[in-house]
Formats: sequence, C-alpha cells, structure tokens
Amino acid sequence: MKALILAVLLAVAQALFPVPGNTAKDNAHGSYSAKKPSNDHKDVPAPTPIQSTVSPASSQRDGSHETAEEKQQHVIVDRLPDKDGWDKFYICLTAALTAIAAFTLGAIWYQAIQTKKGLYSRICG
Repeated sequence: MKALILAVLLAVAQALFPVPGNTAKDNAHGSYSAKKPSNDHKDVPAPTPIQSTVSPASSQRDGSHETAEEKQQHVIVDRLPDKDGWDKFYICLTAALTAIAAFTLGAIWYQAIQTKKGLYSRICG
C-alpha cells in the first residue's frame, strides 16, 4: 500500500512541474499577453502570387482546366518491400512476449483453481 501511494505521489509530482527552459509556448488556460508589433520585417519584400502553369492554348484544346497535378494518378504496387533484420527482430520479440503472456495467464489460472480448491476444502473440511 505504501508503494502504491509513493508511486501515485511521484507520478503527480512529475506531471506538475515543467522542465525549465522547455515550457510550452501556447498556454492551455487561454490567457492573453499583449505584445508590441515588432519592426523586424520591414525590409522583407511581399511574396509574389503563384502563377498558373496552364497555357491558354492547351486548356482550349481539350476543354479541361485541370493540370497534371490536379488529376488523380493511380499507383500500382507490384510487391511489398523485403523484410530487413529489424522487422524480423520485432516479429520474434512480439511472438516471445505473446508466449510469455500466455504462460503467465495459464499459471495465474492454475493458481486460482488451486486456491479455490484449498478454500473449499478448509470450509467444507
């Protein structure tokens, strides 16, 4: 019980105090801080608007105003990439952890049955 209380206190204490120097820039409480506008960007030229790459002759020819980027393109995948060593390692690790979990579940189940039998033998004795 003491260990549980200590674990809860440590978890709460860790969540309460932010790391100095790494505080969030966006405050979740919605406070507003007024800042004076900076004059750092006076000499930066305004961005130029994006020009359309469709020539009038090509759009009049086929009657569509879509460019090549706007049309949907289909991608066909012939085969999946080969598994590298890390993929095989993760698959084996997952299988090992699943086997350990199944063994643990069986042990807990067996202990529960034996405890149940022991309690009934003492009560009905």
